[in-house]
Amino acid sequence: ICERIDNSSDFNEDDTKNKIINYLIRKLGWDIYENVKFEYPISTTHSANPIHVDYMLQVSGENCIAIEAKRQDKNLSDKFRGDISTYMMESGVEIGVLTNGVKAEIYVKSNTMGSSNYIEPLDSFYLKNCSKNLIVMNVLLREVFKKGDQREKIDKVKKSRTNFQKPELREGLEESIKQEINEHIQLSDEDINLHDPINKII
Repeated sequence: ICERIDNSSDFNEDDTKNKIINYLIRKLGWDIYENVKFEYPISTTHSANPIHVDYMLQVSGENCIAIEAKRQDKNLSDKFRGDISTYMMESGVEIGVLTNGVKAEIYVKSNTMGSSNYIEPLDSFYLKNCSKNLIVMNVLLREVFKKGDQREKIDKVKKSRTNFQKPELREGLEESIKQEINEHIQLSDEDINLHDPINKII
């Protein structure tokens, strides 16, 4: 992925999708032809016409993850964050991703009592460093949605922000993440570097 990004300085939005985002989607276990809907139409109560999200990842026809992609020279602005929040709320998915092929921001639907209509940031990271953010990448695995474990994985990311600061908990958490990821993504030990796995939304 690092090589693809290094060679992508002049990518337009289609290049970013085809050469970076589609690659990562496949690496996370999603079949581009079976599990991914492109320019997916979402009905909305605010308009007679549907809105369209760039990617909708599905398992057995159920919407799972909405992904909004921008070209690399586009900053991930509040307008685009508002767009992914709208796509999530209107489609009912728990997870949304906003990316320009360089950086990714992950958003989730809050499960706090009384705030189910609230979209909150989970994490953000540069895609070059995705191997250092495996605990977050784990949330996006197709296998997680097949098992219905996405909320458990989301909560694990939130807890890890605290646990990674505690040396007595860090080693065990790192090892469990490595084992879980390696079941579904083929990475070498050198790739799996968890020294800085959690980055806050900037």
